[in-house]
Amino acid sequence: MDKFQLRHFDYVLPVGTLAAGQRIKALVLNLDSDSSFILRGRAAHCQSVMPMYAGQVAGLNHLLDRYTGPDEEYLSQDVTRFFNENLFMGQYGSPLPVRPPMIYPPGGVIVVDAFNDGNTPLTGLELYFRGSKIFAPGVLECHTYPEKMSSNPYIYNQLIQALGVSETRPNTVKDIQPDADFVMRAMTIGSLNPGFRGLSQYYQVWVTLRDWDGRPYSNLPVHVDACFGACGSLPNDGSGAMLASLVGPYHPPLFTPEIYVPATRQLLFDFARNDAYVQGTAAVDIRVAMIGAKVYAL
Repeated sequence: MDKFQLRHFDYVLPVGTLAAGQRIKALVLNLDSDSSFILRGRAAHCQSVMPMYAGQVAGLNHLLDRYTGPDEEYLSQDVTRFFNENLFMGQYGSPLPVRPPMIYPPGGVIVVDAFNDGNTPLTGLELYFRGSKIFAPGVLECHTYPEKMSSNPYIYNQLIQALGVSETRPNTVKDIQPDADFVMRAMTIGSLNPGFRGLSQYYQVWVTLRDWDGRPYSNLPVHVDACFGACGSLPNDGSGAMLASLVGPYHPPLFTPEIYVPATRQLLFDFARNDAYVQGTAAVDIRVAMIGAKVYAL
C-alpha cells in the first residue's frame, strides 16, 4: 500500500475471572473489518485490591499467556510469564513492545491462551493490544500539519468532578480553542484528592476516548492505569515513589500516531468507575492532562 492513513487504536480482550490454576485456551479477539491493524504493544490488567502498583503485582505476576500472529499461528511454543517480559505488566502506559510491529488483516483475529499459576483468582482480567488502524486515504476525515506552520508545546486540562464510586459519566466534551489546531501526543490521568492510603483515590476507572465525530479510539473502554500515564491508584503516603519514577505521569505514553484535532473541534470522553468493592472509597476528582502542541498556520 503506497498511501495510507494511521489512527491510534486499543483493542481490549475481556477475560473475566481466571481462577487459581486455571488455563483458558483459544480466547478470540475479533478485529474490526473496517481496517487492518498494526500491533505495537501489549498490556494486562486485573481488578486491584491495593493502591500500590495498581494492585497488579501480587496477581499478575502469576499470569502466563501466548497469542497468535497475523497468520493465526501461535508466536510461542507455550504460555510465557508476562511479568518476566514486562516488569509492570504494561501498567501506566508502559506496554510490552511488539518488535517488529505486526499487521493483522481486516476482520482478522488474535487468539490467546491464558494461565494463572497462582493461588488466588485474577478477577476482571483484561488483555490489551495497542497499536494503529490502517485506512486507505479518504475513508476518514484526515487533518494534519499545514504546509507552513509554527507550533508551541501546550497542555489542555480537564477536571471530572466528584466521579462516584459506581458511576458512568458519558460525553465529557473538551473544546479545542479557535486560535490554533492541537496535536495530542500523550495523556495522563489521575486523582489528586487528599486522603490516606488510597481511600480518596480510584482503583477501577475506564475511559473511552472519541473524536469529534464520536468515533472511538478503542473497541471497549480502556482502564486508565493500563493505557495512560496515570497516578490515581498510586498511594499518596510515599510508598509509590519508586514506581512513579519509572512509569506513570512522569513518563506519559505516546499515541501512535499522534491525534490531530482542528481548531474549534472537540475530543470526547466517556468515564466509568466501579470501586464499590473497596470499603471506604468515595467520590474523586479525575484530572486529565492532554499533552501536545498548538499548531498555527502561517
